Amino acid sequence: PQQPEALERFLENKYHLPVQCLLLEGESLPGLLSRATHVNSYASMFSIANYFGMETSENGLTKNHMRMLAKGNVNIEALASFTGEEPLRVKQAALTLRSPMPGTVSDDYISFNNWRFCPSCVREGRPHQRAWLISFVTACPEHQCQLVDCCHACGTTYSTAHMLSRFCLVCHKPANKIIASEQELECTEALMDKIDNVNAIEKLLDRLMLGWLLTSPDCLRPHHRLSPQLKSVSDMR
Repeated sequence: PQQPEALERFLENKYHLPVQCLLLEGESLPGLLSRATHVNSYASMFSIANYFGMETSENGLTKNHMRMLAKGNVNIEALASFTGEEPLRVKQAALTLRSPMPGTVSDDYISFNNWRFCPSCVREGRPHQRAWLISFVTACPEHQCQLVDCCHACGTTYSTAHMLSRFCLVCHKPANKIIASEQELECTEALMDKIDNVNAIEKLLDRLMLGWLLTSPDCLRPHHRLSPQLKSVSDMR
C-alpha cells in the first residue's frame, strides 16, 4: 500500500521478480534457464522465457525456442539484463555451429530433441553443460558414464519443456548410471577439448558425420537423412 507503483508493476507481471543467476563454468544457456527457474521458484521456464530474450507465444516453450537459446539466437541484452550477467559472457556461453557436412540445411549438430545429461553430474548439483548439446557427445569423461535422454525404467523422454532433473516425471525414478565405452569417451573428450575453437570442432564433427554417412546401410537411398539433431543419444552412440 505504501508503494503503489511497485505493486502495479508486480500485478502487471506477477512472474517478473528480481533474479540473480549467473552462468556457471561450462553451463549451457538452456541449462541457465532451467536453473534460474528452479532457484528463483518461478512457475515454469515458459513464465520467464521472454526475459531470456525469447519471443514466445501462448503455445508455450518449444524445442525450437530452446535450440535458439542454446545457439544464442535470442535477445542477448535482455537475457543479460534479467540475469545480471555480462552480455559478452552470455555470447561466449552460446554454442553456434554451422550445418553438418554432409547434410541438409535443416540438419544441425545441436541436439535438443530431449534433455540429455550425465546422471552423476546432475546428482552432484552441477549445471547442464554446453558439450551435452552436441549430438556426437554421448558420455561424461569425468564420471566415465553414458549421457541419458530417457528414463531407463519406463522409457519416458526427459522433456525440454520442464526443468532439468534426473528424476522421471512419469515414474519418478532416478536416471541410471551406465558405464560408457572407451570409444565414446575418446570421442567426447576430443570434442570437449575443442568446444571453444569453432573451426577445430566443426572440422572434427564433419569427419564424424562423414564416417557416419559412409557406414550407414541406408546412405545410398534417395533423400536419406541422418539428421543428428533428431536422433536419441542411444542412436548417436
